[in-house]
Amino acid sequence: MKKIKVIYSIICAISLALIFQVVSFAYLDPSVVTYLVQAIAGVVIAGGAVFIVLWRKFRKKVSKTLNIDENKNKTVEEDVVITDDSVNTESTVDETTNQTENDNKEETEKQD
Repeated sequence: MKKIKVIYSIICAISLALIFQVVSFAYLDPSVVTYLVQAIAGVVIAGGAVFIVLWRKFRKKVSKTLNIDENKNKTVEEDVVITDDSVNTESTVDETTNQTENDNKEETEKQD
């Protein structure tokens, strides 16, 4: 019964649209078309982002349910740390030179 009502209402809507057609001489400005293209592109990009997020959540949930570990055969490399010893030794040399100069000044002041 519900299907018949739905089909009847669709037929009525289409027939009314065909009966009451009005001829219009409309002009679409090129800026309107570019705006429409931008709007469609925005909707498609946003829909794609939502789809990717939901797909990742679904895949994670299925993997968890089936006890599938994605990182099972992956190896983790150690961090590579590069140190430059010449910079450290120069700063140490400068500090000791300054300290020695300060000590020499103090000694000369004491002697005076």
